[in-house]
Amino acid sequence: MEKIIRYIFRFVCLVLLQTLVLNNIELFGYINPMLYVVFILLLPFDIPYWGVILLGFGLGFCVDIFSDTYGLHTAATTLLAFARPYLVRLALARNNFQQVSTIQPATLNRSLFMMYALWSVIAHHLMFYLVDAFTTVNILYILIRIVVGSVLTLVFIYIYVCLFLPKKSRNDN
Repeated sequence: MEKIIRYIFRFVCLVLLQTLVLNNIELFGYINPMLYVVFILLLPFDIPYWGVILLGFGLGFCVDIFSDTYGLHTAATTLLAFARPYLVRLALARNNFQQVSTIQPATLNRSLFMMYALWSVIAHHLMFYLVDAFTTVNILYILIRIVVGSVLTLVFIYIYVCLFLPKKSRNDN
């Protein structure tokens, strides 16, 4: 029960932080950090696959409601939730990750967690900015937004992990 309350609290806090604070931070006038994706990244493996997809949809929908983005966050976060098992395998291909119940710096070293976060953020941002543009005419502009947005989001994820996860998570094993 304590875990469920912790995840509900994390969900609400990340949605509020994203919509009230981070959406007002604009790099070059059009790039915002999207820290809320860390919620999907930190979900435990014992949640059923359909539950992760439903949580991804709900998370994106809540951010869309408060951001007036008409489904952009919902589409990107649902894709992230859907692709999560494949991204885990991609990022942690050479490591035995079946032994852990969740992907966090406490169960992995920080570099492996950030590799997983990198692939996940790129997948999310690729979907988000391609749906936002809905064209490939200015593909270089879209790619720049994806790269800069991903770097900015990864910096915020790293700060979040260092500040808000348990102390044992901060070790670089």
